[in-house]
Amino acid sequence: MSKIGFQKQLAEKVLSDLKVIDPRAYLAGGAPRDWEFGMEANDLDYYYFTQAQTMAESANQLQRFFPKVVMSSELLGDNKLYKHMKGLR
Repeated sequence: MSKIGFQKQLAEKVLSDLKVIDPRAYLAGGAPRDWEFGMEANDLDYYYFTQAQTMAESANQLQRFFPKVVMSSELLGDNKLYKHMKGLR
């Protein structure tokens, strides 16, 4: 299986699992575009709705479903570009 094929298969599995949280969840961002042009994706971005009141609650909810996934808010660290976005913490 090609790397793009593996990425697509993984994306479908994650999306299937995310639909437990929100049946309207979908894959977005650059991955579908990259695949359309025959390129490998750098990451997988998903949109979903949650009843969580804060980003931390949402991250905790996702960590229960995907314990090995690093949340993007953890990757941000002390990056000054995101200081105004307090909900990411």
